[in-house]
Amino acid sequence: LHREVQYAWASRKRTQSSGTFQSKRWWLQHWSPILGASCARIEASGQEVLPLLCKSLCWHQGELIASCFEGSILSWKPGDPSSCLRRVAGEGATVAGINDLGPMFDLAISPSGEMFVADWQNRRLLRFQNGSGDLVVGNTDAGALFCSPNGVLYALRQNGRAVAKLAGSTLEIVIASESLPADMKFNADRVFVTKE
Repeated sequence: LHREVQYAWASRKRTQSSGTFQSKRWWLQHWSPILGASCARIEASGQEVLPLLCKSLCWHQGELIASCFEGSILSWKPGDPSSCLRRVAGEGATVAGINDLGPMFDLAISPSGEMFVADWQNRRLLRFQNGSGDLVVGNTDAGALFCSPNGVLYALRQNGRAVAKLAGSTLEIVIASESLPADMKFNADRVFVTKE
């Protein structure tokens, strides 16, 4: 699968010319109660559902949760006006405990509603739940996050060359690219888990 993705990406790069380049922005582009949501780069003149500069999106109990470049986590119920955005963590949110987030971070939500944040600038993994923010792992290189359907948190580490699983207060490497044969090595920017 990763070879097919790499080929598609390389083909896409080859077909883009400097004459057709236009600046892009990240915006919440689509939402659907059945399909979830997507955060995509669209042209500045394009239509957006919400004017959010967001890095990642999660769907939990009928609400979109977005990690924004401004250092905050916002919640929004599709169909509501944009004035109904709620800050649930980070700058401008009322949270007990740790609540300061760097401008770049990734977000994952467990089935029980725990929000996990990989705060890249401060090199830490945080958990937000019931109005409280706690340190889970300090001094970590955790990148993109994903919670499995059973609530197990996975993170990319080593600049996308390893996948780790949260076990207590440590991120244990599950698979590392360097341990694989040459034709299976990877350098990922997202992880998706279907079991455990």
